[in-house]
Amino acid sequence: MVKSCLHLQKNSCCMNVFSLYYFGPVSYYSSLRKADDIFFDKYEYYRKQTYRNRMEIATSHGKFTLTIPVRKESGSKTAMKDVKIAYDEAWQKQHWRALLTAYSNAPFFLYYQDEIKKIYQKKYTFLIDLNLQSIEILQSILQQKLDWSFTEKYIETGMDEVKNFRNYFSPKMQKTKPMKVYSQVFEDRHSFIPDLSILDLIFNEGNSSYLYL
Repeated sequence: MVKSCLHLQKNSCCMNVFSLYYFGPVSYYSSLRKADDIFFDKYEYYRKQTYRNRMEIATSHGKFTLTIPVRKESGSKTAMKDVKIAYDEAWQKQHWRALLTAYSNAPFFLYYQDEIKKIYQKKYTFLIDLNLQSIEILQSILQQKLDWSFTEKYIETGMDEVKNFRNYFSPKMQKTKPMKVYSQVFEDRHSFIPDLSILDLIFNEGNSSYLYL
């Protein structure tokens, strides 16, 4: 059920405010699973070099980043809802090829590949729409029903009723919190790589991913 943002501000003890990510990291989906009254902020300014347009996967060469090229028509102060995807290069083919190379031997890749491939078969105009579709696909795969809404404006931090997760997850931050180990395709070469894209978890763990989260 989608709730009104203003209603929550008046009647709830806490709003959990998240950014929308492109197949975000395992820790992001773990936090979404544990949160009630989730709000995705589409009015926040887009920030480069974040999970908003990139994900990290495990390859034979180690951690690898896949980045969606974007257009920010208002420069550094472009709201997330207005960020457009650039198609000057065939990034969809590149990303899908990278996933095939990295995970074709993963135990559950064949089981989930058709659902995931849908993202790469449609040209989305806005980044936020692609990211939302990735959330919806993962909800179905993980059997994870999220009670969420979009914010109706930018939500300021520093208020008791707001729990801000917008910049809690960052590819530039060193992972200090230990994570439970699960099997990865190339762990014999690189050992366990923590907090990769949620796709790494589901391709390797399948139905057990929900319990892991």
